[in-house]
Amino acid sequence: MARNRPNRRGVKRHRSYTVDHAARVLGVAKGTVRRWLKGGLPGVAGRRPVLILGADLAEFLDGRRARKQTCELHECYCFTCRAPRAPAGDMADFIPLSSTSGNLRARCCTCIGVMHTAPLQHLERIVS
Repeated sequence: MARNRPNRRGVKRHRSYTVDHAARVLGVAKGTVRRWLKGGLPGVAGRRPVLILGADLAEFLDGRRARKQTCELHECYCFTCRAPRAPAGDMADFIPLSSTSGNLRARCCTCIGVMHTAPLQHLERIVS
């Protein structure tokens, strides 16, 4: 099943939201917003229905956003570990895509899973 990512653009920093309204704006279920409240999303204390400040909601969503992982020159991305890792035995296969670009494929040194790098462009700059 696909993971439903909240649409952060709909959140206005100077508004307050109920659980229902926040769920509609973000395109997630009300239960998801309630789990966020239990998991650290600040709400206005002592209010029923629970109110969430737009600035707090935006900050919470920004903190949850996955940080982009980049590979160093000697690393490939392991799909099993979900992290950049060095290839097993420091060996990788080059799969040409065109005369000037290609992919590197290797095995992970930790889990022996398949690893890839993004297409390598302009190989003459890398080789020389």
